[in-house]
Amino acid sequence: MTLGNPFGPFARGRSAVEHRLERAASNYRDGELTGFEQVAKHETPELAYLVEFERYSAKVGGRDDLATVALRVTSIFRPEDDTWKVVHRHADPTGARLALVTERIARQVLEHEAELRSMLRLSLELAPPDQDALPLRQGRAIRWIEDALAPLKGRLPKGELRRLVLAIRATLGIEALVWLTDVGGLSRDQAADLMRSSAHTLLQAALSDAGITKNTA
Repeated sequence: MTLGNPFGPFARGRSAVEHRLERAASNYRDGELTGFEQVAKHETPELAYLVEFERYSAKVGGRDDLATVALRVTSIFRPEDDTWKVVHRHADPTGARLALVTERIARQVLEHEAELRSMLRLSLELAPPDQDALPLRQGRAIRWIEDALAPLKGRLPKGELRRLVLAIRATLGIEALVWLTDVGGLSRDQAADLMRSSAHTLLQAALSDAGITKNTA
């Protein structure tokens, strides 16, 4: 038995799979299934596979709003004791991956707002060669977003995927929080919620423009 999902490396063996499923489930709450869409299936006397979209709504990470999620799922079965049993499952939800990343980035920005504001001020005051040494300029958030959007490689043109990563990053940093609170007049929590929502909207717009079914990347 094996399992692949976005919350860690592949799990092999019943115990490891059960542990990974529990870990994945801990990222969601108050959820419900909303439907299935079968893409392909095939059956032989020894083996069968099923490719489908599983759709549900749930609260992701620490957010209080319901997110619509669609998993691209491939399941492989084998017959045991006159019934089909799952021996491999691979599910990959880009929307949920990004929701978890945006939740984490927004939370870190709020928790370290004072330090990040200081680094932002220094980045604006220092000469260009000195700016690269600042922690704010190390691109950690970019790498997290790239990882969250990894399932889109090959589905979005390379340039468009890079553009999407940068656009999402622009909505999530201390720069966005400063503008939304100091100029826009939002509370810190309202600003963080709008930052996360904007990132999700950018993803859905990119999928729509590319002709990819909503929330199925």
